[in-house]
Amino acid sequence: MKKIAIFDFDGTLSKGYISMKFLEYLHKKNTFSVAEYKNQIKMLREVKSGKLSYEDWCLEWGISWANGLKGQKKETINQYAKEFFKKFKRNIYPASYKIINLLKKRGYYTICLSVGAGEVISLACNGLGIDEEISTRLEIKNGKYAGKILTKVHIPGEKRGEVMRILKRKNLDKRASYGFGDSESDICFLELVENPFLLNASDKIKNMGKERGWKIIDLDKIKNINSELGL
Repeated sequence: MKKIAIFDFDGTLSKGYISMKFLEYLHKKNTFSVAEYKNQIKMLREVKSGKLSYEDWCLEWGISWANGLKGQKKETINQYAKEFFKKFKRNIYPASYKIINLLKKRGYYTICLSVGAGEVISLACNGLGIDEEISTRLEIKNGKYAGKILTKVHIPGEKRGEVMRILKRKNLDKRASYGFGDSESDICFLELVENPFLLNASDKIKNMGKERGWKIIDLDKIKNINSELGL
């Protein structure tokens, strides 16, 4: 049985929220609903002020993302995703590549589990060499976005369910497995692995991690990756 290494993306492997940056890009290209764009900005302000919880934001973000792209051509959005990612990829921490390469060399099956938009998360994961990517996917009908979400990762608690399904489907062993996250929504899968790590987390999440005895790392300050991972 292969061991598993699970990664969140936003904030964990890269700086900032890739989907929000992509949303801004689409807004400038006039390919995202103006009403939903305003809704997205409002929600972002509310989560930063503490008025909206992170998990509720993920749920509402997914619904708004689907509504905002409704009617747009898949081909157009995919092309914009490629253009956008050429610049965004510089936000990925150099240490992220090293961690993933090291774990793959040691025989780990790597998975990225993200609430983010599949159009850009998939590009990031391909560049990082991650084996499997699970992110928010939208329904396409006749080459256009239909306004419906096909996946469940935006729903609070569903990340844990996705991990359990992957373990069963791929016959993976969670013993000696690794998990990497930075937010409350990642706790559900970090609790499943033997080696949970918080990467670039906020002070609030770091305190939660300390209480659980989890390893805490800032990728900008990491020196010896093998030693930090205990490999």
